[in-house]
Amino acid sequence: MKNLLALTFLLGTMITSLFGQTHSINGYFYYNNLANTPMDNVKVVLKLNGTGIDSTFTGETGFYQFTGVNNNTYSIAAYTSKPWGGVNATDALLVEHHFAGIEYLTVPVRITAADVNNSTAINGTDALKIKRRFIGLDSSFTRGNWTFEKLTGGNAIVVSGTNVTQNFYALCVGDVNGNYVPEPSATFSCGQQYTDTRDGKTYNTVQIGTQCWFKENLNVGVRIDRVDLQLNNGVIEKYCFDDLESNCDVYGGLYYWAETVQYLNGATDGNSWDPVPTGNVTGICPTGWHIPTDPEWTALTTFLGGENVAGGKMKEAGTAHWSPPNGGATNESGFTALPAGTTMNYGFAYLHTNTYWWSSTECSTGGAINRYTYSAWGTIYNICWSKGQGISVRCLKN
Repeated sequence: MKNLLALTFLLGTMITSLFGQTHSINGYFYYNNLANTPMDNVKVVLKLNGTGIDSTFTGETGFYQFTGVNNNTYSIAAYTSKPWGGVNATDALLVEHHFAGIEYLTVPVRITAADVNNSTAINGTDALKIKRRFIGLDSSFTRGNWTFEKLTGGNAIVVSGTNVTQNFYALCVGDVNGNYVPEPSATFSCGQQYTDTRDGKTYNTVQIGTQCWFKENLNVGVRIDRVDLQLNNGVIEKYCFDDLESNCDVYGGLYYWAETVQYLNGATDGNSWDPVPTGNVTGICPTGWHIPTDPEWTALTTFLGGENVAGGKMKEAGTAHWSPPNGGATNESGFTALPAGTTMNYGFAYLHTNTYWWSSTECSTGGAINRYTYSAWGTIYNICWSKGQGISVRCLKN
């Protein structure tokens, strides 16, 4: 696409973790200028044997994270649609000084950015191409518009029993002196539609008190049949009621708890995570959103007047989706809860009558706290539920 500014860079990524455990790779993307400007909205793709197996976008602070990383060698591709800029006569002069031996570039990302013709050597042609572009004679570089490099060290990212933090520098190709300051992406305002860039699905959002929620249940991942288990395999998997994708389109996916939190810190449906996370758990939510904690659910229901009435204020009114009588349903909060049902050991159950949502808070090694409401009353309940049941997920803005 004409306006897509993309760079694919391969990092031989050695992942060596303890047997039976998975870990995370996380860090920040910064523009290599004096301010180290955070690079938001960079698409970061984790690849295995050249095939993408996971992807995420950097948030407002430039942060990215991959969880559930198994033993293997990976590559990473990064893409940004931010405008190219910052190139001027000073950059051409610095390139001339480098290849003439007068003053050498030493920062790896700036050396790469200087090789605009992608010849693996910096020479007079690069300086000429830079001049031609900033005066408007050329409109592109052979290397592309953006480049990314690790801050230090070689290409390997080694995970051996602990999580790894690895930061990256970004530069517009040709901006050898790091003069450019990329603008942040358009600011999201609650109430706007949010597009999950992982799959292009859109979600309405609603402000309730101080919290910003998805108005629909999350529907992300590859559908599998209920008889198959959701596994820690690097692929987000979902159930759809009655194994029909059309039900996911209406009611969202159904997820085990461990799948929901993406096996963070060794979490499974039969074991607790270690250590317990201290911050937001992104899980299967998109970057910038997270799985709500039990206290965050409580804050919602308290704002709506308490559990005895909050369910009715959260449920879609009428019986288009809910079975009669849909007691107390007004949807005055705008949360628009639909009766998505659940998976049970024997099959699917409770479509049109019950709906359940995970929290990220455990209540036992094999259980986590959820919220549920049903068609007869306007009450919402707080219960400890088996992690191995497939229920809905609502994402909450960070």
